[in-house]
Amino acid sequence: NSYPSYKNSGVEWLGDIPNDWDLSKLKYQTKIISSSIDKKYHEGYNKYPIIHYNDIVKNKRIGINQIIDFGYCSQQQFDSFKVLKGDLIVTKDSMDINNVCDSSIIVENLEMCVFGYHLTKFSVKSSRLLPNYLFYYFNNSMIKKFYLINSNGTTIIGVGKSTFENTPINLPPKKEQTQIVSFLDIKTQKIDELI
Repeated sequence: NSYPSYKNSGVEWLGDIPNDWDLSKLKYQTKIISSSIDKKYHEGYNKYPIIHYNDIVKNKRIGINQIIDFGYCSQQQFDSFKVLKGDLIVTKDSMDINNVCDSSIIVENLEMCVFGYHLTKFSVKSSRLLPNYLFYYFNNSMIKKFYLINSNGTTIIGVGKSTFENTPINLPPKKEQTQIVSFLDIKTQKIDELI
């Protein structure tokens, strides 16, 4: 579909966007936090189901069936790094350039689950952004290129918090976000069935 009029987003790789879409940064739309859980046992730590780096690389959607490992963390770490339905978990560091900023969306309530080291969580805090729209936004090849260009390191490639915070995101009205998500859900399902 084409729109009646467009404006320059001011972001080269986003190009022109429809006039009624807004441009924002992830720091205004999400709460961003990286985990410090190394899963090792320490005195006084409790055992929890844990989402690891490999879980994110292998799965686009994570529910209870995708979590097979356990790790240990303090109560304070649990409070900071627990995951909720709709959270997006992203690989912030990788030894493989192809897995920089792989992402998975949490599709079930996993009350007792945490996420581990080398991962960053994006929790939508704005009423203007749908979690599933953010998920598809992160699965766009242009966003992967953006993060690769703005990553650091040679052996381990990493994306810093300020890069995540200042990532531009185009925000259609919520009704259009819903339509975009529905369209991509159908397309993705068809591709999965073909595979």
